[in-house]
Amino acid sequence: MLSTKPQTDGGVSAILVAMALLVLMGFAAIAVDYGLGINERRQDQTAADNAALAAGVEMIVSGDGQAAVDAIKTYTTDNLGRPVSDADWESPNCVDPNQLELTAEELGYAPDVECISFGPSASGIAFRRIRVRIPDQTTDSVFSQLLGASGLVTAAAAEVELDSTLASGAFPAGVFLGAGAGQEFCIKSSTGPAPPNSAQCGTSTTGDFGNFKPYFYTEVAPGNPSSQCSDGNAPAALARAMADGMDHDLGTTPTAPGSRVNGASCPGTAGPPFPNQLDSGGGYSNNDITNGLVKGGTYDGAYSGRLTRKTWPSYGTASIFGEEIDNRPLWTYIDTAVVDPTLHPLCDVAASGPDSNDGTNEAEFIAAQTAMKSCLASGNVPFDLFVDELYESPRLTIVPEYHQLAPLPSNACCYDVKDFVPVFIEALWTANGNQWTCDGTMINDTVDNFCKHEPGRTGQINIGASGQQKIDSASAIVLSCEVLPGVDDPEQKCRKVGSGGAVVDIFLNLFLVK
Repeated sequence: MLSTKPQTDGGVSAILVAMALLVLMGFAAIAVDYGLGINERRQDQTAADNAALAAGVEMIVSGDGQAAVDAIKTYTTDNLGRPVSDADWESPNCVDPNQLELTAEELGYAPDVECISFGPSASGIAFRRIRVRIPDQTTDSVFSQLLGASGLVTAAAAEVELDSTLASGAFPAGVFLGAGAGQEFCIKSSTGPAPPNSAQCGTSTTGDFGNFKPYFYTEVAPGNPSSQCSDGNAPAALARAMADGMDHDLGTTPTAPGSRVNGASCPGTAGPPFPNQLDSGGGYSNNDITNGLVKGGTYDGAYSGRLTRKTWPSYGTASIFGEEIDNRPLWTYIDTAVVDPTLHPLCDVAASGPDSNDGTNEAEFIAAQTAMKSCLASGNVPFDLFVDELYESPRLTIVPEYHQLAPLPSNACCYDVKDFVPVFIEALWTANGNQWTCDGTMINDTVDNFCKHEPGRTGQINIGASGQQKIDSASAIVLSCEVLPGVDDPEQKCRKVGSGGAVVDIFLNLFLVK
C-alpha cells in the first residue's frame, strides 16, 4: 500500500499574511496621514484666521496696506510654527482662485503675491474686506511613503470685514483742530450768493467745514468701471458723496503731515486705502448741498437726498422744494433716564424742549436749542446721553478732524486727518424773495432775504422756478463719542484705538466672514 506525505500551504499563507499586513499598513497609513492632514489643516486655518484678523486690526490702527501685508506674514509664520518666506507667498506656491478685487501685487505691496487681496464690503465700501490664502503647506507622511506618496498638501483661507458703526461713510467735509462738542460749524457755498446768506450762516456759527475731494474708489453703479476712481470734486459726484457718505474709509496720522493722499493712486488703481491726507477741493456749490441733502440727483444712477431718507411724523412736517425732510430735533433723542436735573441742569432743560415748533412755543423751542449745545459743551454730560434711535437719524454722520486750524486755499494739498468726530446736521439756509414760499415756523428773514430751516420747525420752503431751488448753506453740531448710545449695544459706539502713539476714535468693527 502506498503512502503519501501531507501537503502544506505554508507558502501560500505567508503570502496572504504579507498581503494582509500590506493592506493593514496601507489602512494605517491612510488613517495616520488623514489625522496628520486634519491637524495640519486645522493649524493652517488658525493661521489664516489670525493673519486676517491681524491685517484688519493693522488697517484700522495704521491704515497702511503694506503694514497689513507684513502683519499677515508675521502671524502666518508665528501660528504655523515654521518660517514662511516671501518666495513661499509668491506664485505658484500660493494661488487663490477666490481672490478679491485687488491683490497685494496689484497694489504694489511686497511680496508680490496674489493670495493676499483687498475688496469692498457687501455695502460697496472700498478696502473694507481683506482675504488671506496661506501658501501650500506640505506635511511629511509617516506610512504613506511606503506607498510612494511623499507628503500631504494643505492650505486654508480667511476673510475679515471692517463694519461701520454708523449707517454710512464719512461726510465729505471736516472740522478744524480743537473742534469742541456743542460747537456749530457751517458748510458754506463757494458759488452761492454773497452776504447776507453765507454771512448769516457764519454769524450764528463757528468757522466752517473744510471740504475736500472725496473721490470714489468703487464703481458708483455696478457694471460701470468708468465711475471708479472718479474725482469727487466734480459737483455731481460731490453731491452724491454728501448724500451717501464716502465709499472708502479715511485713516489718521498722529502728526502732520500724513503719508497717504486720498486718490493718489487714481485713476489707475483705487487707493491708497485709508488715506490720511485730503486735497482741499474747490468748495461746495449750492447745487452740491441742495442735491446732496434734499433733492437728490443722478450720478451714475439715481439717488435721494440724505435728509429725505427718514421722517418722523410725530415731530412735525417740514418740506423744502417739495421734498419732505427729517424734522426731528437733536434734544428729542436725549435719554431722560440718564439726566439728573441737579447734576445736568443744561441737559435737563434741553430734554424738556418741545418735539416741534408749532408757532406757539417759539421761546421754549429756542431755549431747548441753546441748552442742547450748552449741554454738549459743558463737560458735564451723561455717558450715553442719547437713545439708540439717534443711529436712525439721517442727520448723524462722522467727519474728520484736521491737524489744520483753518481752511486751506482751494484745491490745495493737504488737510491731515488727526481724528474723527460725530456730527448732527442742523440748519439749512436758502435765498428768499417775492416769489418764494417760506411759511409755518420756518425763519423768514425779509430784511436779509433768507429762509432758514432748523429741525423741529414746521412748514415749507419752496419756489416754483426749479432753477432757483438752491440751498445756500448748512450747518452741523459737533458731538462726542461719549454721548452716543452704546451701553447695551457697545459695538455701535465709536471705539478708542491707539495709532502711532495717539488715541483716535475709530468707527469700525472687525469680524471674520469666511
